[in-house]
Amino acid sequence: MNSVGLGDLIESALSSVGITSGRIERWLAGPCGCEERKRKLNAVSAWARRVLSGKKEKAREHLDGIIDDQAADGR
Repeated sequence: MNSVGLGDLIESALSSVGITSGRIERWLAGPCGCEERKRKLNAVSAWARRVLSGKKEKAREHLDGIIDDQAADGR
């Protein structure tokens, strides 16, 4: 079962008021990075759900992996 993540929720909320990745890309005159940002927010959301459900084994390492992924691409 696929859960809705934080990135999905933010995308949905912004889209509901007319703010889409296409609109942002036109405004920026270039790529917005929306899909990558959504993927990372969804990863943090999944991590938080797992930790809050009591599955804390290697939680720190998993979060460090998400953070390191963000640092690696300059965001």
